[in-house]
Amino acid sequence: MSNPKRCAACKSLRRRCSKDCVLAPYFPSNDPQRFAYVHRIFGASNISRMLMQIPVDQRAEAADSMSFEAKSRVKDPVYGCVAVIGQLHQQISAVQRELAKTQGQLAIYTAQQQQQMVSTQGHYENCAACKSLRRACKDDCVLAPYFPSNDPQRFAYVKKIYGASNTSNMLKLSIVCLLSANPILQELPIEQQAEAADCIYFEAKSRVKDPVYGCVAVITQLHQHINVVQHELAKTQGELAIYRFYTEQQQMVRSRGHYGEPSWLGDVNAVQQGAFHFNQQSLIDLLQLQDGI
Repeated sequence: MSNPKRCAACKSLRRRCSKDCVLAPYFPSNDPQRFAYVHRIFGASNISRMLMQIPVDQRAEAADSMSFEAKSRVKDPVYGCVAVIGQLHQQISAVQRELAKTQGQLAIYTAQQQQQMVSTQGHYENCAACKSLRRACKDDCVLAPYFPSNDPQRFAYVKKIYGASNTSNMLKLSIVCLLSANPILQELPIEQQAEAADCIYFEAKSRVKDPVYGCVAVITQLHQHINVVQHELAKTQGELAIYRFYTEQQQMVRSRGHYGEPSWLGDVNAVQQGAFHFNQQSLIDLLQLQDGI
């Protein structure tokens, strides 16, 4: 039997929506843009296949993570989800550098990713993509520079998640407007295609290894890492504040000619604990207001 209220997927595909439609629970009719993103990047058949391979109680989260990845890929056709991960890595590095500075240590945290641009000129014999698709590799094969024959697993991941045609389209075109009757497309600059291929491979590999969360799992882990480092930073800054406080008080006492411990300081341990708690909690509250945390 058909469902009188078609889901966004069946509406987009112009078909009847059966009661056992695997896409209906995750792509409601009132949110057509959600399905438009995933359909554009993954393709309807790939979405259905991946959802059916996942336990029912995890499909909603898998659909959400696929929607996030697809939307990221549409908005940023070069880096996709990897842009978010890169920003989080940069945030972690900044917090770690601040922590090292507060502790009086120098710790430079750098991570440079080397990208090798390969010219698209010339003939590529039997690239991994064309080998997998069992076809002749032409001089203008868009996949050949980024999926060499000596690394077949790289293309295997991408083919499994996006399919060969979707991958070719993502390397050639970026989407300007998705929801219009005729989506507006523009060519992806040749100098960005290598980075786009690397990011598409990373996202596909993440989705294969974790079919529920994909890249979102990496992003979540990085957020947790940031929270841990920020907590350690706040703790260290609190200890530093106590040290500075006692140093200033000792200087004041000496400047006035008093050498005994001032009675108003009270028990040293009690003051340390109180000052540490104040500084640590205040700094944690401030750090939690930062964007993206």
